[in-house]
Amino acid sequence: VAEIDERGAAGYHFYVDGTSAAGLTAKNASTVVAASATALHVGTLGLVLEPIGATIEQPVGESDPACLVMLDPNCRPSATPDPVAFRARIERIARRADVIKVSEDDLRFLAPDDAADATIDRFLGLGVRVVLCTHGGDDVEVRTPSGRGTVPVPMVEVVDTVGAGDAFGGGFLASWTAAGHGRDDLASMDLVCDSVRVAVRVAALSCARAGADAPTLAELEAFPG
Repeated sequence: VAEIDERGAAGYHFYVDGTSAAGLTAKNASTVVAASATALHVGTLGLVLEPIGATIEQPVGESDPACLVMLDPNCRPSATPDPVAFRARIERIARRADVIKVSEDDLRFLAPDDAADATIDRFLGLGVRVVLCTHGGDDVEVRTPSGRGTVPVPMVEVVDTVGAGDAFGGGFLASWTAAGHGRDDLASMDLVCDSVRVAVRVAALSCARAGADAPTLAELEAFPG
């Protein structure tokens, strides 16, 4: 359950008992993820809850080598009973992930004793090709093994931040795959930043209205940001 304050910021309460969460099996997950998938996005509360967390790991490990895997930990400390196990799972998935999207809060939770740059460097050392670090309404930091860049975030009147991270991730992958880019193209900072510019606009439009409502392509094209 999400509660929105007067600034549009969200607070969350998680209720999982008696839900369909336990119904997700490895067979179901593998069936949903087509062998021809060009991209796979995983993360958030699903990596905390069991058996969902273990189930999600399987299609990541079985994904086609050409499939781009994006990980968004979207850490929820209040809903994470075993932070050590969660951090270990994130590291396992990171070894296959091509892109990781994290916030400042995520980095603090994943490595509370380390500086943000050190945690990002560790992800890159595991083989991650791109780390996208968001800072709320400030610039997005783009990190690769060969350098770093920044992408400004459009200014909007914030109504509802629920789903902003998902909108960002979906916008990035939609832009990337629509352009016909693959995993190897992540070596290009220019191409990555182009898709991040789309991602921040998708997220901004989502935040500008209530209901975790991502924009249509027509709305995105009309957005002056």
